[in-house]
Amino acid sequence: MTLRIDFYSAAGAKLNVPPLAGVAISAFEYSGGVGKIGTFSLTVPAGEGTEVQEGRQIWVYDPDLFFKGVILTHEYQESTDGKQVVMVTGLGTEAELQWRSVGLGLVFEDEPFADAVDTVLSGMTFSAGTIDTAPNIAARRFDGRQRWDALAAMADLNNYLLRADHLNNVIDIGAMGDASGLTFTNRRADILTLTDNPLTVPVARVKRVTQAVDIWNKVIPVGQIQGLGGLLLTLSGVTADNVDAVTRLYLPSNNGVDNLASVSP
Repeated sequence: MTLRIDFYSAAGAKLNVPPLAGVAISAFEYSGGVGKIGTFSLTVPAGEGTEVQEGRQIWVYDPDLFFKGVILTHEYQESTDGKQVVMVTGLGTEAELQWRSVGLGLVFEDEPFADAVDTVLSGMTFSAGTIDTAPNIAARRFDGRQRWDALAAMADLNNYLLRADHLNNVIDIGAMGDASGLTFTNRRADILTLTDNPLTVPVARVKRVTQAVDIWNKVIPVGQIQGLGGLLLTLSGVTADNVDAVTRLYLPSNNGVDNLASVSP
């Protein structure tokens, strides 16, 4: 096995500790994909796991760098052959975009697409990479969304894909990949034979999956942000004169019935 795993701090600074390599790595697996936060699992012999600590980053080489992750858990277990091992699991470093929200009040009004991406990534380790051209984002609210979720929603608006590039610490949004070569065409079934073109086949059924981005099916509480990372909504400091600290649930005034009174927040 040619793998080498270096340890970095949570902020991405290289630590002066021995790397894992050779027999110190019993197994390593990772998964990822467009629109997904990467995951990994690592198995090391119990005596080799002293530097495995939650919150640290691991950078994996084979021999070049191909994956960056954050350690979330480690657990001592006994392997099938009776040896003590450390089972380590974690997420790709892009998980920081899942752990941090955009806060409150983020509204785009005819915002250039690339500028909106930069806004969501502001202050993060990851920055914008390859961003395909797209129409401006019309009036959209992103209050309280996780940054990864906000980026995914922006990509969906244009039927684009979202991808984390660990090598360059960037986020790519676009069509990605090459054309599959599949072509749908309208032909009379009664004149089509497979001998005419063996690469042409009749299609019996097609299902198109769509998403209505303007339909809301959840209530978003709006209140005062506190706590580390600004992820906590609280009612602390609520007074009659401090309306900004009041959490409000805005409800429809009449739900289509004209004789209903307005609902006070």
